[in-house]
Amino acid sequence: MADQTQGNRVIQASLDEVAHVILEVAEYPLWVDAMKAVAIEQRDDLGRATLATFEFDAGLIKDRLTLSYRYSERLQQWDLVSGSVVSELSGTYAWEETADGVKVTYSLSLNLSTSLPSFLKKTAERTIISTALDGLSKRILEVRRG
Repeated sequence: MADQTQGNRVIQASLDEVAHVILEVAEYPLWVDAMKAVAIEQRDDLGRATLATFEFDAGLIKDRLTLSYRYSERLQQWDLVSGSVVSELSGTYAWEETADGVKVTYSLSLNLSTSLPSFLKKTAERTIISTALDGLSKRILEVRRG
């Protein structure tokens, strides 16, 4: 698997607010710009997505991805099941309470089926992470406001 790229953000929210938005995979297109559509294929006993298919368009990387999800306390993990442009993908959202709010850490590792210079791949990973964390912060505020 490729090296991981990581980013984090402290969000002024409760642990429950953060978890609610992260765990609602079906709503990702509302706050993740690169996610154009999502279909939840399977759910666990708690109603969380365990298999989902996405239409993904992050500029340099466009694909139809199927991801499997696993969960533990304050952690969501995903791995690629299938994709055509993306050949390897894994990531996590982890969240923890701090004195300043909830720190959310997004880790991402990807490889493409086509050759891409490593600096472009890292730039794409950093852009995906930064955009997702920005979107997460905004979505939490929207949900809070109702």
